Amino acid sequence: MADENVMRYVDILSLITNKEIDDSDVKSGFFSFYELEDGPLREMYLDIVLETLLLVRPEIFKEVKKIL
Repeated sequence: MADENVMRYVDILSLITNKEIDDSDVKSGFFSFYELEDGPLREMYLDIVLETLLLVRPEIFKEVKKIL
């Protein structure tokens, strides 16, 4: 995964969790769904995450969409 993508996900995870997340957290496999290769499975998983975020944390949904 390109470092630019990792940093986007770091930003998203920081927003969602309201915690300081760094790229080692993403690369460690703890957030392993971010390591999925581009394709239908990754898009489907991201859609599920975004739908859940919209329901649970709507106040940051727009910020996450800007990053994507």
